[in-house]
Parts: sequence; structure tokens; C-alpha cells
Amino acid sequence: MSAARWAVGLGPAVALFALGGQWYSARAVEEAVRDEANLALARHGAAYLAVVTPPGGVSYDARRLLSGANALASSSAWPGGFQLSFGQAPLLRDTIGLLPLPDSLIRGLEQGSEGFIATHARSRVAVVPFLDRDQWTLKGWAAAWDTVPGRVFSVHAGLLTILAALLVVLVGVVAERGGRERWARSLPLLAGVAAVLLALDLGVSARRTAVEATDTRLATLAQLVQMAATAPGVTQSRLPEIGAGAAVQGLPRPTETGVIAREDSAGVLRARIVAATPRTQRGLAFQVRPYEADLGTLPAELLAWAALAVLALAFTGWAGRGGANPARFEATLAAWAFLAPALLHLFLFSFLPACFTLVLAFHRWDLIGEARLFVGLDNFRTILGDGRFLHSLGVTALYALHVPVTVVLALVAAVVLDRSGLQVRVLRTLLFIPFVSSVVAVALVWQWIYQPDTGLLNTLLRTAGVAGPDWLGEPRTALLSLMLMSVWVQVGYQMVVFLGGLQAIPGHYHDAARMDGAGPVARFLWVTLPLLRPTVLFVLVTGIIGSFQVFTYVAVMTEGGPLQATDVAVYRIYQEAWEFLRFGTASAMSLVLLLLLLGLTWLQFRWLGRRVELV
Repeated sequence: MSAARWAVGLGPAVALFALGGQWYSARAVEEAVRDEANLALARHGAAYLAVVTPPGGVSYDARRLLSGANALASSSAWPGGFQLSFGQAPLLRDTIGLLPLPDSLIRGLEQGSEGFIATHARSRVAVVPFLDRDQWTLKGWAAAWDTVPGRVFSVHAGLLTILAALLVVLVGVVAERGGRERWARSLPLLAGVAAVLLALDLGVSARRTAVEATDTRLATLAQLVQMAATAPGVTQSRLPEIGAGAAVQGLPRPTETGVIAREDSAGVLRARIVAATPRTQRGLAFQVRPYEADLGTLPAELLAWAALAVLALAFTGWAGRGGANPARFEATLAAWAFLAPALLHLFLFSFLPACFTLVLAFHRWDLIGEARLFVGLDNFRTILGDGRFLHSLGVTALYALHVPVTVVLALVAAVVLDRSGLQVRVLRTLLFIPFVSSVVAVALVWQWIYQPDTGLLNTLLRTAGVAGPDWLGEPRTALLSLMLMSVWVQVGYQMVVFLGGLQAIPGHYHDAARMDGAGPVARFLWVTLPLLRPTVLFVLVTGIIGSFQVFTYVAVMTEGGPLQATDVAVYRIYQEAWEFLRFGTASAMSLVLLLLLLGLTWLQFRWLGRRVELV
């Protein structure tokens, strides 16, 4: 079997695997959301029955428990199914084949743990222990299921999947037979579009399920609190037992029932739930973690699966066309195989972190809270409305002004040292050593040089009768000091690059100019400099990018001070992420910095690149 046919068969298989991965990822997340919703409502149901059942020592009144469980299971306020076991006896009819419980689950309930059991009705049932009033002895268990309906794999998502699968098959058939090359090129694109649409549909479906689970939990809590408030013998002080984190508070509108407010603050949903009766005008304030936070990086995962499907289909089309020249195709395939380890390394350690940063930029993400809420453009509004980040961008722009000075000095040094001889080689080495030295070591040496009392620079100035300033301790000199050090570090590297450019210029250009009577200055301005424009463009672009990424010098020497005089953009991003633990806003800052660098690079290419092409 030829390599082309093998590749044509591999592409559709990988694409189908990617489509299956999309569906599996969305289904796994939705299953986790439904499990958590079932578990939470099972806890609330058990707490509700414990509150509304009159106390009888450490036990409960079995008849009142039976009545309450029936009311709960048949109430329209309770979504899905509910079961309560008191002792070893279930109080409600087993409608889904829940019983008997596995011995391992019963032992876990006796130890206070919670669990799940899958029934023949394809329901995952959440089971929680039902303890005595002292919360010590197991009296039974409560179970809940189907509190939130599953939405994964909707009708249109299924149709998209079938369409994508058919297109994958067609791509393989058309490419393998080698006919209708236009079809072979267009079908991967169509199938890729279907894969992306499927990813978006599954992501929206999973989010809709999570939002519905949160709303269902809040609405059910409101109904349970209202039902408990009207039950005989229930005091207001016992109502918070129904929901975790509840607190009794006064009601702004005591006659209203249900959910008054749903507020999103720092990744926690706060909902005030009314429990107003003629006897009391008090309510409960609940804090509920939204299930939307459980989605995590699902949107990015789905789009990654879609990208894999698109790449596999594109590979299929390319392999099909390569069948016309098997030798060339096999050589190209071998070349890509040798490049695969390096590409895999770049993918794992560069591309994936960059994609994760893109995801973080649109989420409220920190290491303290558990919530990972999608906040859209809020992080960008926050950083652009905060003057500190804009100030750091301004400081970085001022710092980048050292780059043109460094380029000029490096060019002069390259022209002067563009000759042979031992002394020239020694000077080149001395200029290049700072660039290859440890960045931290260089920063520490220059920190000592800039010391106000014992530093080398101020010592030399005092010898000349001049009182030197506190170079790193005064706002007006701190940034300038970093710029001078950066010039010293970068000149050697840029000189080496310019030397390569100078030695690549053919000598007959200078000979022709010399025969025309051009002097050294004229030859440099009209021959050397125009031919060096590609090198100048490279040095300038890389220098600007490097200056906007400066971090180590600032972290070691000034820590952004004094008075934020050296608070550059990357150091501000570092503080936002690792000191304040706000990774969402830090990622948004990184994206803004990336866009700014892309814009500056485009302007430099537009300004210098056109002249380079003319040359």
C-alpha cells in the first residue's frame, strides 16, 4: 500500500476521531454538571425533610417523613425524581430500579460520604446520607435524579455530525481515486466548517445546561424555603439549614415570593430568596456556586477538536493530490516526519499555552476561588479603565527609545570593526560578551555600578568633583539607567548582525562607486546603507519586540519603582498574575501587549519593508 493511500485513509479516521472527541468532551462536562445538580438537590431535599419533620429526640417521625417525601416527590417545585429511605425501608415506590443499593455505597454512606449509582433506566442517581438530628448516626439516605435534562447532541448537532462524517468519507473516496481535484480541495473546507459549527453548537448546549442547572437549583431552593416557612412548627431560625451558606435577613418586599435577585460577584451567585408569611417578614440570602463555572476550558477544547478535524481533512486532500507523484510525496512525508518532534514541542509548550492565555483573557480566573466564569470583554474593560496598565505601556514605550540609539551605535561599531586582525577580534569579543552573559548576573553587576554611595559610577563622578545621583532610587534617573545598561548589552549582538550584513555585500559595488569618484561617506550613504536595509529592518523589529518584553532587569534592579518609574508592561503582567492572582486580567494584558507589538511590527515593515523591496 502506497504512502499516499495510507495517508488518505488516516486523514478521515483522525477527523472522525476529532468529531467524536467533540461530542465526548461536551457530554462529559454536561454529565458532571447534572451530577453536581442532582447531588446538591438531594442534599437540599434531605435538609428540607429534616426541617419540616417535628423533632422526636434524636430520631424522626416516620409518618411525617413519608408525608413530606411524597409531597416533595410530587411537588411541581421539585424537578426530576426523589427517593428517601428511612432505616432500610424506602418511603417511596422504586420507579427506576434504584434498589438495592450496593454494599460499598451503603458503607460509604455510613461514613458520611456521598455517591452515585447508575440504574437500568440510564439515570445517574445522587445518593446522600440522611443523619439524625445530632448529625452523627445514619438514619437512611436521600436520592435525586434527572433534576436537569441533558441537552448534549441536539437534533441539529446530530445532523451536522452526520453531514461532516459523510463529507469525510467523500473526501477519502475522491482523493484516493485521483479525480475531480476541485472537489478534493473544497470538501475538506466544507467538512471543517461543519466541525467548527458542531463545536459551537455543543459548547452552547453545554452552557445552556449549566445555566439551567443553576436556575433550577435557585428556583427549587426558593420553593423549598417557602414551603418550609408555611409548615407547622417550623421556626425561622431553622430555615437556613435547607441551603448551605444561607443567612436570615430582612426583606425589601416582604409580600413577594421566589427569587428576588441573582447577582454575580467574584464568581459567586448571590440570590435573595423570600420566605415571607403572615407570621414573619424575613428571608434568606444564599450564595451558590454557578454551574457555568464547571465548563472551564470546554469551549477551547471543542475548538481544538474542530481544528484537529480540519487539519486531518486538509492532510487527506493533500495526500490525495500527492498520489500523482508518489516519490515526491514520500520524500515530503519523510521530511515532515523528521520535523514532527520539534513541531510537537512547539505545539505543547508554545501554541497550547498561547491558546490557554486566550481562554483566560475572557474568564474571571484566580487561584483563590473555585469559580471560572466567562466574563466576555470585562477583563479588557478593567485593564483599559485602570490607569496603571496604561502607565506601564507608556513606560515601556519610553524604554524602547533606546533601540534606535543602540542600532546606530552597533552600525558604527560594525563599520569600524569590519576588518581583520587580532585586536579587532578581541574588541568584537569584548562587545559581544555582555549579550551572552547571564541576565541576572548583568543586572546585579549594574546594580552595584549604580549604587549611590559605593557604586563605580558615582565613585568616578566624585573623583571628577561631581556628586552623582541615586541612579536607581530617583524616578527621573531610574528608567534612563536601565536604558543605558540595555544599550551596553545589546550593542554587541546587533554589531555581529551588521557585520554579517556588511560582509554579504559584494565588493564590486564599492569598486564601481570608487571608480566613479565616491568617497567613504558617499559610499556608505549610497551603497552600504541601502543594501543593509533588510538587516536594519531585522535588527529594529527584534529590538523593539525585545524592549517591550523586558522583565528581568526590572525585577532584579528596581521592582517597578521608584514611584512606578520603571513599571514596564511585562512586570505589571507578572504582578497581576503571581502577586495579585488575577490570571484573567493578566492574560488580557498579555493579549493587548501582543496586539500592540503586532501593530508596531506591521508599521515597521510597511515603512522599511517597501524600501527593502525597492532595493
